[in-house]
Amino acid sequence: MPNLDTELNQIKELRNKLSKHQPLSPDQRQRLAQNVRIDHVWSSNAIEGSPLSRAETATILNSGITAADAANTATVEAIDLNEAYVYMMALAQGDRPVVITHALMRDLNRLLTRHTTIPQSAAGVYRSIDVWPNGSEDRPYTAPFEIRPQLDALLQWADSAQQTASPIIFAADLHQRFVAIHPFIDGNGRTSRL
Repeated sequence: MPNLDTELNQIKELRNKLSKHQPLSPDQRQRLAQNVRIDHVWSSNAIEGSPLSRAETATILNSGITAADAANTATVEAIDLNEAYVYMMALAQGDRPVVITHALMRDLNRLLTRHTTIPQSAAGVYRSIDVWPNGSEDRPYTAPFEIRPQLDALLQWADSAQQTASPIIFAADLHQRFVAIHPFIDGNGRTSRL
């Protein structure tokens, strides 16, 4: 099994190979960005159990047409996550560095769950009830009264780690730490992947 340094070096080599094909034409950049967006929305929702295929997701996002047998909730989740993705990319491509804040986490969660979270007033709001991984009622996530302090600690860690860690390691650690806190009723995995 390869070690982490070996895998990071392989990623650097792939990035160097990719850079030799630059610059891409505007049409190539647009098509690549569209494919990455569709892949993100499809795979992130698939991890959460969405029955939509990548092709169905692409059709929904590109044309607004839904598959005849697509579940309504899955369709709305794809549309909402797409909106959150577009919002996040606009921030990432802006003039200023993206700073992870409580407001950003809540905004992303609100965008990606606002039409599906029950009750809808819970979209983008830190939860006030205990929750646990499916089938693990004996191991609840962070208690509601500890969410804010643990997220404060996460934000402090992120501010420091983002400056020093490999972007890949930072993203993986941030994802794991955020999901372990599980601050929202719904959409924690999709929020962390954004």
